[in-house]
Amino acid sequence: MHKPESSGRILKWTVELGQFEVDYKPRTTIKSQALADFVLEFPPHQEVEHEALIVIPSAEEMGLKNQNGAPWWSLFVDGASNGDGEGAGIELISPEVHKIRRATYLAFHVTNNDAEYEALINGLKLALEMKVENLNMCSDSMIVVYQINGGYQAKGPRTELYLKCAQRIIARFNEVRLELIPCGKNEGADELAKLGSRREATLLGVVPLDIQRHSSVPENEVGNLSDNLGPTWMTHILAYIKEGSLRDEKNEERRIRYKAARYVIYDGVLYKRGFSVPLLKYLDGDECNYILREIYEGICGNHSG
Repeated sequence: MHKPESSGRILKWTVELGQFEVDYKPRTTIKSQALADFVLEFPPHQEVEHEALIVIPSAEEMGLKNQNGAPWWSLFVDGASNGDGEGAGIELISPEVHKIRRATYLAFHVTNNDAEYEALINGLKLALEMKVENLNMCSDSMIVVYQINGGYQAKGPRTELYLKCAQRIIARFNEVRLELIPCGKNEGADELAKLGSRREATLLGVVPLDIQRHSSVPENEVGNLSDNLGPTWMTHILAYIKEGSLRDEKNEERRIRYKAARYVIYDGVLYKRGFSVPLLKYLDGDECNYILREIYEGICGNHSG
C-alpha cells in the first residue's frame, strides 16, 4: 500500500469489480453451521412422508402390542472393525419417520463383537435422550441379539460387562424388542459404521461424526446423581433440593437457599436454569474433562470465547 503503482492497481480492480456487488464476509462461527446441519438432517415434513412410504412398517404390521399407549420407535445399529479403524453406526427412526443418524469413531481397539455392543449401547442412550418409551431394535449381529435375548451365554469377562451394561439400559424402557435382521436390511447403519471407522469427512456436517475415546465398560456414566460422587461445590445445593436440609451456619443457610433457586433436578440430572437460555447440565469428573478438551482442542478451538 506504500507504493503508488500498487495502490493504483488495487483501486482500479476495486472499480472494475464494483459492478458485480462482491462483498467480503468473515467466516461465521460454528453455531450457524449447527443450524444449517439441523435443517439438512430434518427436511420438511412432506419430503419425509414421501420417503417413509418405502421403508418402515408400522408397529401393528410388526406385531408389536402397544400396551402403554406410547408410540414405537425403531433403532438400527451396526458396528465395524477393520483395518481403517473401529466405528459404530446408529439410525433412530421416530413414529413420524424422522431419522436421527449418528456415526461414531471408536478411538480405542475393540473386536467386531465389542463394536456391535458399543453401537447398541450408544443407540440405547440416544433413545433415552429422546424420551423413547417403546423401542424396536434391529441388529445384524447374531451373537449380540441372542445374548441379550437369552439364547447365547456371554463368554469372557469383557463380553459379560457389555451384556450387563446393555441390560441395565434396556430396563429403563417400558417395552423393548430386539430382533435379528439380515445385512441387506441394515444398510443405513452399516454405512454409518463404515463412515465412523474411516473418520470420513465427506458427509461431515450432514451426519454428525462423534469420537468416543473410552469404552462403555466399565460403565462410567454421569447421568444419575448419587451420593457417592464425593463432596463438590454442589453437594449442599443437592442436599437442599432433594431433602430440604441446610447447614447450621446462618449465613451459609441463606446463601444456599438463594443459590438453590436457580437449579432444578430433571430425570435425576442437575441443571441450572435461566431466563433466556436452555437448561445447563451439571458436569464433573471425566465428562467435564472431555467437554473442556473438545472445546479447546476440537473444531471450536479457534474460537477463544
